[in-house]
Amino acid sequence: SLIKDCSKFGDLPGAVGWLHEMVANELTPDVMAYTAVIHCSAKKGNVEEATRWFERMSANDVRGDYVTYTALINACAKRSDAFGAMKWLQRIVDEQLQPNVVAFSAALKACARSTQFDEAQRLWKDMDDMKIVPNIISVTSAIEVCAKSRPRRQDEAERLFRQLVGSCHVRPDTKLIRTMMRAVGMNKCMELCRELGVVDAALQAL
Repeated sequence: SLIKDCSKFGDLPGAVGWLHEMVANELTPDVMAYTAVIHCSAKKGNVEEATRWFERMSANDVRGDYVTYTALINACAKRSDAFGAMKWLQRIVDEQLQPNVVAFSAALKACARSTQFDEAQRLWKDMDDMKIVPNIISVTSAIEVCAKSRPRRQDEAERLFRQLVGSCHVRPDTKLIRTMMRAVGMNKCMELCRELGVVDAALQAL
């Protein structure tokens, strides 16, 4: 849709304009239309604007879906607002929607940017309880929290890395390797990569 195209390119005035055009033509914006505007606001880290559009959507009896809430969590992540991200993640549960790994990854990114280790730990436990398989983005953010904590949480970073690479068999990318090096040190990271058979990935990150 035109609203979605505007959102894709970060054109918030354009997205809002087309949404108003729908209303002027007596068309009822659906969740996808509102979410596109919310997503556009979120990309700019404008939590207040994204929240206003969510409230307007709700006032018009349009129910958000997990994509809507993930956009709001991403807006909080851009502002390093871990507690705001956690609030919107809880709303997914309250609405009896199933949070997915994308929503949890966005919340973990907010924790990483604000160094909220305890909140990241709680998110990881929730993912485990819900049987949500972590991906490379969620693990990288969780390890980033470990790297930024003082003192560094080296044991937890190692556990997360082993879970992703050893148990889930995901090949680490350069960003994850470099984050891991900050968390446990270069020598320990290289040792782990050799043990787990991904030393070539580590060498590419040097």
